[in-house]
Amino acid sequence: MTAYAKTKEIEDKKTKFGVTALVGLVWIDNFGSDNELESVFYGWKTTDNSTVSNRELRILIDDANKDGIIYPRSNDFTHFSYYRKGYRFSASTTADVTDDRNKGSITVTAKTTLWN
Repeated sequence: MTAYAKTKEIEDKKTKFGVTALVGLVWIDNFGSDNELESVFYGWKTTDNSTVSNRELRILIDDANKDGIIYPRSNDFTHFSYYRKGYRFSASTTADVTDDRNKGSITVTAKTTLWN
């Protein structure tokens, strides 16, 4: 039997009050528990009357936040290398969103599992 590593990608996307939030991970799914996170991507897209503030990105390796929280300053789509080894990875973004009538928050989470 031959086992080989396979690069995988997972993302989560949600829209609220005219704001679409996106977060995702690219990782190598090695045999066993020694997987490799390669990169993280995220961003927010707004409509004409919606805004985003208080952006936050959390990246977890094996359910622990080892590198702190990132506070992005813009809505721009960003894809960056983020090499870490571990069993499970997750990334989530949270932000406050508003439109002409509503105010709230939006959270999206991409999480690796045994089945993706």
